[in-house]
Amino acid sequence: MQRTYVQPILGTTAAFDESFTRAPHKVLGRGQFLGLTVREALQLEVMRPVRIVAGHAGLDREIRWVHIIDIPEIIPWVRGGELLLTTGYGWPTEDEERRRTVRELNAKGLAAILFEPSKFLQEIPRSILEEAEALHLPILEAPWELAFVDITEAVSREIIKRQYELIERADEIHRALTLAAVEATDLGGIAKTLSSLIGKSVTIEDPGLKLLAHAEYTGEHDPAREATIQYKETPREIREALERSGLFRRLEAAEKPVRLPAFPEVGMEARIVCPIRAGGELLGYIWILEGKTPLNDLDLRAAEHAATVAALHLLRQRSLAAVEERIGYTFVDGLIRGAVPPEDLMERARLLGFDPQDRYAVVLMALLGHDRSTRRWPLTSREDFYRRERMGQTLRWILDEHKLPRLLTYTLNQIICLVPAGQLPGGEFRKFLSNLYRSLELVEGLPPLLITAGTPQEGAQGIPRSYWEAERALLLAKGDEGFLLFEDLALTHLLSQVPDRAALRGMYEKIVGPLLATPQGAVLRKTVWSLVDHEFNQNAAAKALGIHRNTMRARIQKIEALLGRSLKDARVRVDLFVAREIERIL
Repeated sequence: MQRTYVQPILGTTAAFDESFTRAPHKVLGRGQFLGLTVREALQLEVMRPVRIVAGHAGLDREIRWVHIIDIPEIIPWVRGGELLLTTGYGWPTEDEERRRTVRELNAKGLAAILFEPSKFLQEIPRSILEEAEALHLPILEAPWELAFVDITEAVSREIIKRQYELIERADEIHRALTLAAVEATDLGGIAKTLSSLIGKSVTIEDPGLKLLAHAEYTGEHDPAREATIQYKETPREIREALERSGLFRRLEAAEKPVRLPAFPEVGMEARIVCPIRAGGELLGYIWILEGKTPLNDLDLRAAEHAATVAALHLLRQRSLAAVEERIGYTFVDGLIRGAVPPEDLMERARLLGFDPQDRYAVVLMALLGHDRSTRRWPLTSREDFYRRERMGQTLRWILDEHKLPRLLTYTLNQIICLVPAGQLPGGEFRKFLSNLYRSLELVEGLPPLLITAGTPQEGAQGIPRSYWEAERALLLAKGDEGFLLFEDLALTHLLSQVPDRAALRGMYEKIVGPLLATPQGAVLRKTVWSLVDHEFNQNAAAKALGIHRNTMRARIQKIEALLGRSLKDARVRVDLFVAREIERIL
């Protein structure tokens, strides 16, 4: 449930999350209040003679206007926030009624009561003072010679002055954030604008609490914030603390700013979190380190305005990214097929980060379905599409982290990416793939998956070769291998370099031709490959084929008779392994 507080100065209503509840009339501020408080009103020259006789603890109540009431039945004429001026005429004469009147005026949200003793009330009754003191309702006493009109004029002038200053401040915020919406080239510019407006350190994070931008404000120290900036995401222990407390679920559902309490055990000070939303979709959060002085209402509105600007920026970036990705998809599709893209597309690709002189390796990421032996399959359910999109989002984030271009395309259950291996330090390509696989493994609902990569090739002309290698590695990879480089398949790699395909075919037929020439050739071929895949373990090979051990023994005898060689011979096993790899290549 949300509670609504009205800010009459701007003529608008600011709704805040329930966590913003506060004492009546106290306006949050950075060292000062937006409105005029009772304490500040007493500093006005005309109020110098006024004494505080009760309710000292309520001097920070805000005065919205001055009201003079000297009639019976005061309560119906009070709206809240008034500095009530009275001579006591019309006040009850019974103590219990006086106490009731004070309680009801306080419940209406009165700022303070100023009595001016007169013939109607020569001194303020003790019952009024005691009740007001208990309620922290300020009771003021003015000398008879101080005219109400002077008080009304001075206090009203100060309220109007502050209203004007507030309007100017609101206009400044509006202009600054509107300018940021138009001119900011990244979220960092929006964060800096907001930070300078409210005087607080700001971070902007995505829905997964990964850092998108930050802006510093001097004099503030917060270990949690420093760790977030260092590791580019909210530390795990902080997220776990938010999840345990239920606050993370509140953040995900929030539409208005949420105030988070301090978590000293994880080094996190109190902060304000403002959700960034567009059309109900959560795009991220603005985190504001509140420090010792809480934000005031106008600062909170500035944060909400900044969240709107950030949402517009993110939507614009998403739109641009979609256009760029469509261009990238077309470009990458052409490269892996060996089709030279048109010159205008090649020029656009250079702007996307493609360097024709660099060395590129094709990385192929494939989602695995229920049948893990199937490497290519069409997406048929919404969940499958979500899995592939989550894989793509994580890949883009990893590429951005390494400052690598987003050169990728989608096909069926796969994402194909061109990685400029030349831009990675020596030996780092394998580490890059390992980190990519670990990151994808951690994405909820994404695994199982396989990642394979071809060898880095020079320029655009080498990319089809690298793609072919990545595809071959995908076919050869086992379901539990995680990621596999084609260069790790030493024999396959070597055989693939042989230009004379006829010679390879001749070798293949020499090794397994006697088996294929028989009516049972297909069955015997399948049996041999099962034995090769299971390192000639007869029981494992039989289980994989779904046959009895005796059937496997009978087939082995048949194979040995046709080949004229024993499968126990190490050289025979090597020959069959080579034939298996040749078949995969051909």
